[in-house]
Amino acid sequence: MKGTFATRVSGSSDLYQVNKRRPYHSINFVIAHDGFTLCDLVSYNFKHNDANGEGGKDGTNDNLSWNCGFEGETDDVNVLSLRSRQMKNFHVVLMISQGTPMMLMGDEYGHTRHGNNNSYGHDTAMNHFQWGQLVARKDDHFRFFSEMIKFRRKHSILRHNRFLTKNDVTWHEHYWDNPESKFLAFTLHDEKLGGDIYLAVNAHDYFVKVAIPSPPQKQQWHRVWCDEDGDNDGDGTSGGSGEGDVCSGGGDVVLTQIGNPPMISLLKVYLSVGPVTISLRILQLSLRQSHETT
Repeated sequence: MKGTFATRVSGSSDLYQVNKRRPYHSINFVIAHDGFTLCDLVSYNFKHNDANGEGGKDGTNDNLSWNCGFEGETDDVNVLSLRSRQMKNFHVVLMISQGTPMMLMGDEYGHTRHGNNNSYGHDTAMNHFQWGQLVARKDDHFRFFSEMIKFRRKHSILRHNRFLTKNDVTWHEHYWDNPESKFLAFTLHDEKLGGDIYLAVNAHDYFVKVAIPSPPQKQQWHRVWCDEDGDNDGDGTSGGSGEGDVCSGGGDVVLTQIGNPPMISLLKVYLSVGPVTISLRILQLSLRQSHETT
């Protein structure tokens, strides 16, 4: 599973390189027009297709979904928070993957078809873009999705037009053959702009100490955004010239960057992956020149 995940986020060379195609030929998506919306993927375990008039017999039963502990609509703030984090989690993985990302209209605000996974015959609000919901969630999901898209566009190493080589990526991994291992970390290198990106993904349901790679000489880590300590936007006051350790909770993603501090600021948010309830945390760091005298 871990090896497959690594192959997919790096452009699926096993599928395209043999035909002399490029990473951008890989159309990456979590959701397409068929099946659940992204919101429904984290809200329903089962299809709810009664509105289609076929007695609920149409549509697939294999939804690969998890309702976060409650089937369908709910007012439970804990369930709603978990679902929100789940959707953002999927978007993060999509945006850091090599290839061409594809999103379903409405996923940027959390459109729901109320569990209907075969809604092609409905010319109703079930399939229409809901502008009111977009406005209502513009400071939450829409902003988060937009900022991650900006992050991807800003960093060309997330959009290679060729498959990665050993000079492009360092895999911090020693247990590829261990089927029980659910931790993956790698660094994407940007030799021209000096904007390396480090990513660590922990899908275990327990904490793992993640060792941030040592920065280049006379540079230090500049924390731009971190949700690990609660409410902070990363004012740059914390940094280190050496290798940093970050406690990575179950499902954590640690995202770091070398170079000038990015102009964007991502939402402070915990994300999660199912079916086990585990938190996922994004930590964005960058490097800046140290003010220490030599």
